Amino acid sequence: MKTTFTTKIAALNIAAHRHTNSDTYERILSDAFSIRQPIKLRGDRHALLRSISPYTESGKIVGFGGSIVTFIDIDKNDKWYNLSKSKEADDSEVQEQIAIPENLKLKPKFFDFYFDLMSHTFAFTKDNRGNSLSPLTLKSYFDQLFQHPAFSRYESIEVTVIQEPETLEKIWRLLKINKLEIYVARPNSPGDVERAIYKKLEDNHAQDMQTTYRHNAGESLQPTEQVKQESKVALKNGFVKASGRDVHNKPVTLSTEQHPTILPAEYKSGQNLSDLIRSIVSKFTE
Repeated sequence: MKTTFTTKIAALNIAAHRHTNSDTYERILSDAFSIRQPIKLRGDRHALLRSISPYTESGKIVGFGGSIVTFIDIDKNDKWYNLSKSKEADDSEVQEQIAIPENLKLKPKFFDFYFDLMSHTFAFTKDNRGNSLSPLTLKSYFDQLFQHPAFSRYESIEVTVIQEPETLEKIWRLLKINKLEIYVARPNSPGDVERAIYKKLEDNHAQDMQTTYRHNAGESLQPTEQVKQESKVALKNGFVKASGRDVHNKPVTLSTEQHPTILPAEYKSGQNLSDLIRSIVSKFTE
């Protein structure tokens, strides 16, 4: 009997602008849980923040573990097909034979997480025992959830997929870069480049910026070191997208947002996955 399993961990950066202390992120996740609002992902599949549990150090909350559930929510007003009659079922058949309690949902899938308050990193099981939840899908969940009136007390909350640095290196190695797009929202990280970008946005009363570079005819873009450093910031606070030609002179488009950082991890049957995720969450901010 198999007792050891492998999962894949991905992460989001959840940044509340003008709010840098851990208490803010404690309130954000508590608000998200208290709303109890299923969010549509795609098709009939919805998601819900299922549970949260605080982690403490020296009596202070430092993070939250928990799980997200996704499920199929059937629209009772949809049309039904009667196989025995080979035709669309009429309303009377549906009302007489189909009765699904509102609190029961089909095909639940569960994904564990750990939310680190200091780095505001939300790390979760992307793949686990045949179930999958992509970082972009989870980003969409939070983007929609944060539109709820309960979050109006925060100026804005930006959700970014944490992306692998290797994609940037692939962009710099392109034979020719015709177009380079860099999107950065106001970063909360303490680095020098992050602080410079934050100040630039603050000075211009902006919450984000998108810079586009286009090549001169017959030439390739030659990104400066400053542009490369700003691109690194975008890996946790935005995205970078480039189009050009690869080493085989074939047209190519690369986007860092399509290549999240993924960390494999092994666990034993019955192990608390939030504990596991917490033990490696710092790797997403290295």
